[in-house]
Amino acid sequence: MNLKRHVVRKDGKEHIYYSLSETIRLSRNRTVQRRVLNLGELNTNQLERWQRSIEVIEAEGQSRRAG
Repeated sequence: MNLKRHVVRKDGKEHIYYSLSETIRLSRNRTVQRRVLNLGELNTNQLERWQRSIEVIEAEGQSRRAG
């Protein structure tokens, strides 16, 4: 899982939106990213919290696979 940054320009302003996505392998040579959750505009504290949450989720997933 990772955070994707989307920049949108509207009404002369730049808006930055974030989404949570996962990478899915369709074949040996082709992967796509599926948007799991739209997070909207995030401030720096919220962005850091989401990044830490993703790290924890990935670490738990790896420990389950190893065990």
